[in-house]
Amino acid sequence: MNVLLFFTLTTALVLRAHTRKSLTPGGIFAAILTAFLHGLHPTPTPFLLLITFYTLGTLSTKLHHAQKSHLTLSSTGRPIVSRTPIQVFCNSLTASLLTLLAAALNAASTRAKTEGGYKVFGLPHIPADAARDAVQLRNAEEVLLFGVVCHYAATTADTLSSELGILSHSPPRFILSGRVCPKGTNGGVTLTGLLAGALGAAVIAGVGLMAGMPWWVAAETRMGFVGVVTAAGIVGSVLDSVLGAVFQETVVDTRTGKVVEAPGGGKVLVAPGERRGSFRGERRAEVGFAPEEDVDKLDTGTAAGDVGEAGAGESVKRRHILEDRQEVDMDEKVGRKGRSRSVLTGLGWWDNNAVNAVMAAGVAVGGMVVVAGWEQVWEAVVKGVGEVGRWIV
Repeated sequence: MNVLLFFTLTTALVLRAHTRKSLTPGGIFAAILTAFLHGLHPTPTPFLLLITFYTLGTLSTKLHHAQKSHLTLSSTGRPIVSRTPIQVFCNSLTASLLTLLAAALNAASTRAKTEGGYKVFGLPHIPADAARDAVQLRNAEEVLLFGVVCHYAATTADTLSSELGILSHSPPRFILSGRVCPKGTNGGVTLTGLLAGALGAAVIAGVGLMAGMPWWVAAETRMGFVGVVTAAGIVGSVLDSVLGAVFQETVVDTRTGKVVEAPGGGKVLVAPGERRGSFRGERRAEVGFAPEEDVDKLDTGTAAGDVGEAGAGESVKRRHILEDRQEVDMDEKVGRKGRSRSVLTGLGWWDNNAVNAVMAAGVAVGGMVVVAGWEQVWEAVVKGVGEVGRWIV
């Protein structure tokens, strides 16, 4: 791809991450390595997909951040701001590997035209038709690039579903049972989140087309391409919810009923033998969680009946003050009654990073299989790995 474009966008990404502290130092290194791997392909498509995912994810995270920060709790008591290298890799590793293989096949396709055939690294050379081999390698490259597009459609849809779905006025419902659950529950879904995810996947499809995909997506099938990629994003968002509901623990704070999140997408520590909570909030009642109607009794200088933007702001302020007071006042009470955390759902086998990585890889591979079949996908991977081996040796 264009070297100037690569270095300009990568530098801007790194500087922003450093100044805003959105990535840890290790996370910045992981981002640079990821950008480098995406920049190996001669077309800008993989790299621009990465930048689009990062941009949409950043914007959705910042949207109403103050409001979202009061909907869940941090397990450390400090705001969760910087992303770690594990988080970076789990959201980009599959795409990085597919891009590397696609770049290798692109180089092999060019060499096949000049050397009169293609030789798989480590296997005996078999004379073949150069033009036919070049076409086959190009087809294999296209399959891998489609996997990259599906990967970012899924990760973008999942990110937007999580960051915007939590702002929905309607409560989330647990995907395995349909019951109302607390905001931030692993496996909780909202219509707002699903629609936001679908929109994000459609944007990824559009960027793919504009960034270089037209050379292998025929004009008459481009709308179908957008539809398939958008569907891949929706599938990824739903799959992430299912995996999270089954394999990832959701831990709630028994004082407030809020979901507790760990920094870096890790697991929230829970005392051994802690009994499970419920969606109906029995644990909140057990420790004396104040009813919502008591919020208006707090004196913040604005009458409870105020309306308009100022009144709405004060209403939120009153709610936050009540929550902060409860988190302090309940400490001693919870200490006498029992532990302050309870497992709500999930087996606890995986953390959020593992769920994201498995989901992204599954959608990328699944997308390639749907459009090309297992045999062609396997052939593309084998040839790509062989070409990367040639580079290394």
